[in-house]
Amino acid sequence: MVKAIIFDNAGVIMSEAYWMWLGKNIPNLEEKRQFFMDISHQVDRETITPTQFLEHLAKETGKTVGQVKEEILNTSILNEEVYELMKKLNLKRLYLLMTEKVISKEQKK
Repeated sequence: MVKAIIFDNAGVIMSEAYWMWLGKNIPNLEEKRQFFMDISHQVDRETITPTQFLEHLAKETGKTVGQVKEEILNTSILNEEVYELMKKLNLKRLYLLMTEKVISKEQKK
């Protein structure tokens, strides 16, 4: 008997907002891809804070930290197929693997 199914949020239930946002806001993304991968890994490993991560993005785009955060949040798109599958499973409990530390860490404050 299946007791739980865990769904990853970023890139599964929702689109990978970070890379979508970068694609819209960084004209020379391919040249800077390693930098953006590095800061993404750093915030995931908590070697930089979510605020520092957003500050790097703000500096690269000339936007404010608030603008960057709001734009990334608004870039996410629901994967309708996965959402419909989740509804069909009719689970009593639903677990989501939330990997968006930029959002979750800030909300804890």
